[in-house]
Amino acid sequence: MHSNFILLLTIFSMIFISCKKEDDFIVTGMKPIYLPNDSLYDIRNIDIQPIVNSGTIYLWQNYLFVNEVGKGIHVIDKSNPSLSTKITFIKIYGNKNFSISDSTLFADNGKDLISIDIRDMLHIRVLKIVKDAIKNDNVFPPNFSGWFECADLSKGIIISWENTSLTNPKCNKQ
Repeated sequence: MHSNFILLLTIFSMIFISCKKEDDFIVTGMKPIYLPNDSLYDIRNIDIQPIVNSGTIYLWQNYLFVNEVGKGIHVIDKSNPSLSTKITFIKIYGNKNFSISDSTLFADNGKDLISIDIRDMLHIRVLKIVKDAIKNDNVFPPNFSGWFECADLSKGIIISWENTSLTNPKCNKQ
């Protein structure tokens, strides 16, 4: 009886030791910020915004267009060069690049190509959206080496990355 007890105790001890959870690996790294795919098509004028992360700059007629990377396009009235005035912000989540031809603004929203009528700058109108026209290459944090949370594009498109504490990250970029 005593030997059976010792045998059972040994077996249970081995089970508990072999099932011990490893300590979590916690590190500072990058985490993607997602925009759900259904939010990509909320393209419209909104109140002026501060310029924080500028990208492409384009001069068309009396307007200066300044890309706010991942968020949209600032529109600045330059009809009086000594008094430039921000007049609107065109919200286009995921936007990185744009161009203008005649009175049509062509822009991306991370994965689609969008054409927008800008004849009335304060009341833009989406003309056409060509879905999935652009390959989403934003699955790695830009200009970054180290641990990051692996992208999951089923959550939407990645509009930015944030520096944060990560637990057991699986992706690393050297």
